[in-house]
This record gives sequence, structure tokens and C-alpha cells, in this order.
Amino acid sequence: MDCEGGESFAGHAPRPASPSDDPDAALMLAAAGGDDAAFAAIVGKFQRPLMNFFHRMGVNMVDAEELAQLTFIKLYRSRKSYRPSAKFTTWLYFLARQVRVDDVRSRIRGERLRRGLKAEEEAFEAAPRQSPQFGLRDDLQRALDSLDAAHRDVVVLGMVQELPYDEVSGILGIPVGTVKSRMHNALKRLREFLEK
Repeated sequence: MDCEGGESFAGHAPRPASPSDDPDAALMLAAAGGDDAAFAAIVGKFQRPLMNFFHRMGVNMVDAEELAQLTFIKLYRSRKSYRPSAKFTTWLYFLARQVRVDDVRSRIRGERLRRGLKAEEEAFEAAPRQSPQFGLRDDLQRALDSLDAAHRDVVVLGMVQELPYDEVSGILGIPVGTVKSRMHNALKRLREFLEK
């Protein structure tokens, strides 16, 4: 069954469904046709089950609610590509699992950036300072967004992607010394932004 991004359940053989024997599929088809009340009915019916799904996967209830909302956003955006070739719940939980995987990856990247910031800060500072305390995940992205493109490229390649300076130098076409200088300046700006 096709879903957002051209992904499919290739290799699986979900039982075919039709709107007549799957009322949720009928609601989703109505939502795909522009019926906002049908989509609201889907949200009302599946909000609690999705939150429980995420909670059982080890997510706290506050984050589980956020992930459920992200799943509904993904569902709404892909509603026009929905085809009832399997039960609606099969598709819904497939999307929910994708949201969970994306969330885990985002947390890993954020933690990697935090560790990288701390290591780089200690390398450039004569007297090690305590690294800034980060709040929400969004703070890191806003801090990165505050950098100009040249400095953001160095931070993303060197810290998030964990590439060595010589490789960053080759990718950006600048000397290693320039990479180090931009990294130093970028870290200073990130600290200033995060300490506001």
C-alpha cells in the first residue's frame, strides 16, 4: 500500500480492505475527499490509542501526546494518497512507527551535537567552562539557524555528521585552518545564543 513519500508495504501481504468492511477506511476516504468532520472523527477515535502506543514504546506521556499529534499531521498531509488496500489501522500505525523512528533519530542528533559542542568548547578554551544548558530540542535548531550558512555548514558537518576537519575542508573547499576558525567562531555564537 502506498503512503507518504512513495513508501509501501512491499514484502507484506496485508489483507485487502474495503470501505464497506472497514468503517475507519471509509472515514479516511471521506477525509481524503475534503471532509474535515471525518478527519476529526479519526483523531477523536485514535488519539488515545496512539498515545498509549507511544507510551508502551517507552515514551513519557507528554512526548507521547506530541508524537500522536505529529502522526495526525503526517496522516492529514498524506490523506489524498490513501488507498484502502489494507486495514486503516495498519496504515495508521505504520505512520506512527515512522514518526517514532524520526523522533529517535532527532534525539540522537541533538545529543551528538551537545556532546560535540562540549568537546569543541573544551578544546578551544584555555580554562574549560561548563557547557551551556540546553532546554528543548528546538533550542538547538534555533541556535543553528541563527548562524550564517558558512558557520552552520562547518558545525553540521563537523559535529552533527562527525566528519574530521580535513574532510570538512575538502567538502567546503576551504583550508583546514579556516574550518577550525569558523568552528571556533560558530561555537562562540552558539554559546551566546543559548545563554540568552
